Amino acid sequence: MRKSDELAASGSCLNRAASDEPIFVLRANDETAPGIVREWARRYLGEKLAEGQPTSAQALKYAEAMELAGQMEDWRRDQIPF
Repeated sequence: MRKSDELAASGSCLNRAASDEPIFVLRANDETAPGIVREWARRYLGEKLAEGQPTSAQALKYAEAMELAGQMEDWRRDQIPF
């Protein structure tokens, strides 16, 4: 999700976080971010599979994370000269 979308969506992860809740942000300008997001998604889905069949919401969360990793790579390729 883009920064502007995350801030505008009242139900976004960032906006649902408690005001004193620690958070960690990965940005597309960090070359390690897409791989970290993919690894998180694999581990997340693995945990849900260990608990039984993932719900459709959990499967969607996994798919969205994998899509975001691709978007991060696309943005970086378009914005940052190598």
